[in-house]
Amino acid sequence: MIEPAKNRLKKIRKVKGLTMEQVYLGICSKRHYIRLEKNECEINITYLCHFSNRLGVSIEKLIKEPSRYQSFSNILKEIY
Repeated sequence: MIEPAKNRLKKIRKVKGLTMEQVYLGICSKRHYIRLEKNECEINITYLCHFSNRLGVSIEKLIKEPSRYQSFSNILKEIY
């Protein structure tokens, strides 16, 4: 199980412009997905695999916060 605080489902879903239903449908129930997005429960590796495929991102991207350097680097890319 992965610590809930590391779960970045909602942020990535919104960046991708997807609805909750587009992400959870066929993977888990709406109620469970909402709990995952709100970090009210832990996410297991099976769900991580399914959601990463659905969102088109790596599992690491779903669970790992970007470092300060990465965030700064992204800001610079947007500016230039």
